[in-house]
Formats: sequence, C-alpha cells, structure tokens
Amino acid sequence: MEDLPHLLNRSAAFAAHLGNLVAEIRFINPSPRTAACAAAADLSMEHAHAVRTLVSARTGNSACALLRTQYEALVRSGWAMYAATDGQVEKLNLPISHESQQAAKNLPGAQEMLEALKKKMAAEPALAGLVVPLTQIHEVSWRPLNSFVHGGLHPLQRTNGGFPVQLAKDVLRNSNGMLHMAHRMLARLGASLEVVAAVEHCYVGYEDCVPMGRRWIEVAPNRSAPAFEDSAEADVSTNRPTGIFVGTGAVGRLLTFTTAGPGGRKVLPSNV
Repeated sequence: MEDLPHLLNRSAAFAAHLGNLVAEIRFINPSPRTAACAAAADLSMEHAHAVRTLVSARTGNSACALLRTQYEALVRSGWAMYAATDGQVEKLNLPISHESQQAAKNLPGAQEMLEALKKKMAAEPALAGLVVPLTQIHEVSWRPLNSFVHGGLHPLQRTNGGFPVQLAKDVLRNSNGMLHMAHRMLARLGASLEVVAAVEHCYVGYEDCVPMGRRWIEVAPNRSAPAFEDSAEADVSTNRPTGIFVGTGAVGRLLTFTTAGPGGRKVLPSNV
C-alpha cells in the first residue's frame, strides 16, 4: 500500500488536473441559480484543498471536521441548482448584512437539502449520478463526521490513541471523490460537452486516490493503529496561487477575472 506522502502528492496532482479542465468555464445561462451553484461548488473545492493541507500537517481530526463542511458545500451546490426555490436562491446571493443573515437562517441544512434532492431525483432520474453518491456519503459518514465537528467521541479517542494512517488515506480519498463531483457540477454549467466528458472521466489514471470502485469509504471505522508517524513531507502546494491571493477556488489556483463571477472565477459568455 502506498505511503501517505505519495497519496498526498497524487491527490494534489488529481486536483490540479481537474482545475485545468475547468479553468475558464463558459456558462450557458448565467443566472442567480448558476451563480449560487458555482459558488458552493468552489467553496467545496476550497475545503478539499484545506483537507489535503491538514492531512499533510498530521492534523487528522481537523481534516475530518472539514470533510463535513466540504460535503455540505457540495450538497448546497446541487440543491441550489436543482431543488431550491427562486426565493431560496435569492437569499444565497444576497450581500452579507444583518438583514441577509437573518433571512438566511431558515435555509435548509444538509439533511433537508439531500431529502429535497432525492424528491427531485424521483421526477428526474438523470440526477442519480449526483444524488446517489451524496446519499452514500451521508449514510456511511455523517454521524462520525458530526462527532469530529463537535468534539465528540471519535476525535477524543483519536487524540488519545493516535490517528490511524489508513483513516487519513480514507479521508483523502473521500475528499478527492467529492472534489471530482464539484468539478462535474461546474462542468455541467458550461457550454462545452467536451469539458463535461473530460471531467466525467478524468479520474481514470487516478484510481488510487479516489474511493475504490466508486463506493464511498466509511470515515472513522474502528481502527486503532498504526497512528501518524514522522515521514518525509508531501508536496501539497501543486498549483498553489502566487502573488496576490484572491481565492483558492478549485485547487488553489490564482483566480483573476475581468467579469466578477461566483467564487472569483472569470465568467465568459458562451459565445466567446
């Protein structure tokens, strides 16, 4: 089995490959809905970059906590595109203010959004490619991820007994799988069927760093050893931005733009 630094490097390479494929998305129909979808997808990608950084720093408990926020942002992206009402989409796009924060309080959480997507899938079976894996992740990992977020049993025991290397690898692979899904969301907002196809199959050649068999791996199973050990640091800075930091977006690329788009992305009209 590959060592952790190798998997981190492979994960960074996979992220860079994905980022290059969607570097300049040309949205077919720019709208508040696509803006909210793309912003949430970008946020999920940013969390994926941070998960790799945290695992590299041997802070596995923090990586697990962030994995839940990565998942929630991905669910939000799908929900904003396919299941949210126009009024809910409007709330997602409001500038931050006291009023907008109050208005956003009644927006649904991850479980409610997932249920809304399931109902939508019943009428639109083509959404299964998004909803089924989101459901699988929720079923196998939601409770332990909540434990990591809230300082529960899982992180306390990992702190006392050490964080297993295999668990760190599982966290990375799940994060990479969600990163792929977020890029698929972005690609489907674009005008290029070639980009959609390329993103859909870009995990080929990177099977070692995504969930095996496209099945999601349980986070925080009953594993106790071996724990993190000192080893050569992995290079997780692949495609990391230089110069003025605008935002990490998909994989830490420098996001410069002329037309302000969601997540700081350059949004080009489809006829360019």
